[in-house]
Amino acid sequence: MVKQNKFSVLIIFYNEGRALGRTLKSIFAMDYPKDLIEVVCVDDGSTDGSSLVVENYTRNYNNIKLFKQKNRGLSYSYNKGLKYCSGDIVLFLDAHMYLKNKDTFHLLNNYFSRYPNVAGVCGTYRTLYPQDKNFVRDIRRFTLFKKGNKERMITLENFTTFSSAVGAYRRSVFKRCKFPKSFGNSYGEDVLVQILLHNQGYDFLYTPRIVGIHDAQINTQKLLRKMLFEIRSVGNILYYLTEKEKKTIVPYLHYFLSYPLFLVVSFGMFIANPYFFFPLVILALAIETRDAFNCFRVRGYSFKQKLLTFNYLLVKELLQGLYIPYYLVFEKKIGIKRFLVILKQFILWEFKKMKQFVKY
Repeated sequence: MVKQNKFSVLIIFYNEGRALGRTLKSIFAMDYPKDLIEVVCVDDGSTDGSSLVVENYTRNYNNIKLFKQKNRGLSYSYNKGLKYCSGDIVLFLDAHMYLKNKDTFHLLNNYFSRYPNVAGVCGTYRTLYPQDKNFVRDIRRFTLFKKGNKERMITLENFTTFSSAVGAYRRSVFKRCKFPKSFGNSYGEDVLVQILLHNQGYDFLYTPRIVGIHDAQINTQKLLRKMLFEIRSVGNILYYLTEKEKKTIVPYLHYFLSYPLFLVVSFGMFIANPYFFFPLVILALAIETRDAFNCFRVRGYSFKQKLLTFNYLLVKELLQGLYIPYYLVFEKKIGIKRFLVILKQFILWEFKKMKQFVKY
């Protein structure tokens, strides 16, 4: 018989009063023993009365912990919330993420029992609204990040991102690993922790059986802001992992943990001699866009949505080529030695990208 582990659900929120109540309701609707579920909420400086939603729930449930603080960002809030989690397994859940299936905790419990070397198990989620621009995220997840209808073990060699929007960790892994404090201007805190844990010998698991419903719409302006945050996150991850010459393997994932080095170099050569280096630019573009064409293969979305996702990826890759060096040199102010270490990482990623292109 599989042991029933205790779960802590960690929710960090900032002005999430609209959706937070339904998220809490979905947690307490689970068919797992209620005495083995606790909810730890960190209010990161909300101004909309979000904490009142949690306080209303404490009248009926005594296994909710609420902590209020000034706005300090995700990393600080994660680290603070983890201090008060007592469960064997910690489920990170966005404040606007509703758990769809009532057997979620049973499934997670079984996965962690079946795979003792797995540090975390994450699921999938889709947007609640058809007009939501988050379909770009969903299409990319299904195709480029290969999070579809099949389970997959996530390793350094078979890498994709672990989503802390609906992802559970063994609490014990945070004894030696904390969320970084310097990611206030980007995403990527959870990806950095994932990479660090991979380098400690852990694997992760993706499963489509853990399902969340994402209730947070974004428009075009917010979509572009997310693009900038994601580009910065690549810079922040590299900056953190090259600090004090940390010997860390950084995995490759096209359109996220990657850099269009060949494309940037070929464009520079093209400017110097357009006639001679034009074929080189065409080859570089083919290598960069190959994975993006997979967007047109995903089912359940219109051609317009697929085309917008394709364009988003191309614009993001071009901006990444221009902005990451500027960000690292002029904003993070790295020196020559550190820049060369990061350049070596770009070259390693480029070889992996080209290897995949040749196999294709």
